[in-house]
Amino acid sequence: MEDLSTWTKRPTPGLAALDGGAGTTTVEVRFAVRAGPPESYRLEIRDGLVLIDAPDALGALHAVRTLADLWSQTRPSLPDCEIEDAPTFAQRGIFAESAWG
Repeated sequence: MEDLSTWTKRPTPGLAALDGGAGTTTVEVRFAVRAGPPESYRLEIRDGLVLIDAPDALGALHAVRTLADLWSQTRPSLPDCEIEDAPTFAQRGIFAESAWG
């Protein structure tokens, strides 16, 4: 797994790519490493700047997925907000109902 601290050195493309590349919206996204439970994250959006704090790469991935969901619901702009999330259980899983064939 890649060390999240290297992400802070990379340029981050704007969210226009999430809009099929046709949009002109660009947003600065900054990643930071923080202490916390595995796969947790904090996502803060203020004045067009997106800050993602996570203890590991999976936490950052969940934050980016949340950002993409938020973008798909609110484009062409992102609302100022703060979201903190962490898994309730250490193991992730799914429930598959097989009674309906």
